[in-house]
Amino acid sequence: MISQSCDFDEFFERVRDRDYLEGIYLADQEATEAERLRYRLRTTRLDPPEACAGYADALKGFIRFMRYGVKSPSMEDTVHEGLLAFREAALENYVESAESVRESGDKK
Repeated sequence: MISQSCDFDEFFERVRDRDYLEGIYLADQEATEAERLRYRLRTTRLDPPEACAGYADALKGFIRFMRYGVKSPSMEDTVHEGLLAFREAALENYVESAESVRESGDKK
């Protein structure tokens, strides 16, 4: 898990420099692991299951926003602004890299 403490801000700081698809992939993996933490034995878990359930929900909201641009009602405005800037930059880089691959393929 990227954030052992089930903290979305920590997760976001770690994936901020990743590309668009990798960010979504890592969020999906992290959400799956956070969901699984809810069902592990209490002795091996550092955080209460409620904390990780909220973390999984935040990650699912992140995935939804990255894929569709839809803000969840529970998302704070400051978080939304940061995610919006990240999403726009990541999508722009993704489109540019896809275009460069397509152009190099057309030259052959």
